[in-house]
Amino acid sequence: MLLLRGFAHAALPSWPGRLLWFWLLSPCLVSESYAEARLTFTQGDREDHRVQPEMALFVPVDQTATPFLVPGSFQCVLEAQLVVDRRQQLRFEMKGSGQAKMSVNGEEILETLGTPSEDLTLAPGLHRLKIAYRSPDQGEAQLRVYWSGEDFLQEPLSASHLKWSETQDVDRLRQARHQIADLNCVACHQ
Repeated sequence: MLLLRGFAHAALPSWPGRLLWFWLLSPCLVSESYAEARLTFTQGDREDHRVQPEMALFVPVDQTATPFLVPGSFQCVLEAQLVVDRRQQLRFEMKGSGQAKMSVNGEEILETLGTPSEDLTLAPGLHRLKIAYRSPDQGEAQLRVYWSGEDFLQEPLSASHLKWSETQDVDRLRQARHQIADLNCVACHQ
């Protein structure tokens, strides 16, 4: 017998019934797609947003951070919600080039790259992470967030512990920009 969501069945149902089972199990599959961070890039009066699965950034020399910026220095704000399963003490560290400050739940915990934070006790639930990053004037721009806890050594902060709930709005804006570029609207409408 197969037990799914509290229902006991001898076998999977026919084709239409399988769609029903997929619909019932889909929240388990969809929850992984929300494991992401929101990045807001600024350069002068230009701005761009995107979501990605981790709190990390790498821009090679003489390349742009996004297609909507020009090569050169830029600022970036990385935001996500950290999912903590149980009460524990955590320590964070940012590594890379440039300058960065990190806050958890609005409280600044790091002011520089390469220095670990003090132990921070977090309760179970969601905790707002925010990093304000400024790229170096020359060279590669890179940033990666690491963390460690009572029962695990330092490792990169992975997507499975991040959540961002406003993805739809960011995706709509990016889709509109792609459509404008694909249709070459700016050739006539300046």
